[in-house]
Amino acid sequence: MMHPRTQLLRQYPPVLLLDEPYQGFDWQTYLAFWELTGELRRRGTATVVISHLVFERERFDRICHLSGGRIHEEAGSHAATA
Repeated sequence: MMHPRTQLLRQYPPVLLLDEPYQGFDWQTYLAFWELTGELRRRGTATVVISHLVFERERFDRICHLSGGRIHEEAGSHAATA
């Protein structure tokens, strides 16, 4: 059974803001979530994900460090992992 939050992604919104969206997902749902966000990206949806998980950096085009409501650093995902 697909998680209800994952089902909402099938609506193809123009912008998607997600704050730690995979909290409570099992591994299968977590992988399905990233497959769906990849599909949204291919369809033109801009996706902003807030995450503390460093290993997810490779999934993004840009990485920003936010503090106090301001962007303090910005880099492409490959530069951010170096």
